[in-house]
Amino acid sequence: ALGVPLAQLQEAARDLGLTPGQADLLATAAALKFLKERAAAFEDEWTLLARKAEQWLEEALKLPGLRVTRQDLDRRLQAIVRSDS
Repeated sequence: ALGVPLAQLQEAARDLGLTPGQADLLATAAALKFLKERAAAFEDEWTLLARKAEQWLEEALKLPGLRVTRQDLDRRLQAIVRSDS
């Protein structure tokens, strides 16, 4: 795991202006971060899954009224992981 408590991820989602129903955007970005940073040795096993998650995230971020970008998600996750280290 990324070593970040669920409550901290939920708080980050709220800080980004995500509703509870949109928090899966941050959760998906966190899962992708985990795969890339902590499971690189098994990349052959999760590449297809990650590709589908990336596509879903890209489409979900286009929803009308959503004011968060992929860069926003990544920056927030980076700050959380850094502060929790």
